[in-house]
Amino acid sequence: MKRGKFIVFEGIDGSGKSTQARMLAKDLEKRGVRVLLTSEHTDGAAGKLVEEVVRRRQKLDPLALQMVFVADRIDHTNEAIRPALGEGVVVVSDRYYGSTVAYGAVVADRKWLLRLNKRVSVVPDLTFWVDVPAEEAVKRMGLRDKERTIFEKEEKLRKVASVYRWLVKKEKDWVRVGGQGKAEMIHKKIMREIKARGWE
Repeated sequence: MKRGKFIVFEGIDGSGKSTQARMLAKDLEKRGVRVLLTSEHTDGAAGKLVEEVVRRRQKLDPLALQMVFVADRIDHTNEAIRPALGEGVVVVSDRYYGSTVAYGAVVADRKWLLRLNKRVSVVPDLTFWVDVPAEEAVKRMGLRDKERTIFEKEEKLRKVASVYRWLVKKEKDWVRVGGQGKAEMIHKKIMREIKARGWE
């Protein structure tokens, strides 16, 4: 059986990446493609601990938190992503190892994080970085959600975005997509990238 494609959406909080992941999955399903829409962190054991920490309900050393993200990714990869790809399913993930590298680089070396995460991950066939200015992302989150996570501060998001810029230059098959404007127009840009690869 032909292996499925693995497509990831990355971006700072408030970038619109989750919306784009859902729109792509829905569009592909309408075209008769089998799709698994998934996200990180997961609702597994490690993912639940991540949620508690990022919502400030529990405390954990910042570097230890990055290791929990990695543990969650190992489970996610082995329990969901690899099996689906092996069955020919297109996997669309809202966040993957790029997020741990970009956010984790606030407390750890980005090159080390990248090496560590790639050792336990499936390298995506295509990663979309949905890029919006940090100030715009914070504004969107202010309208959307009063409960901020430990990462949702403008200065921190600027640092995270700078690592995403580094990743999109360094990593193969990463594509930057401007995240400002109507979601439908951004989706069309994404579909053009998909069609250019003959995947739709």
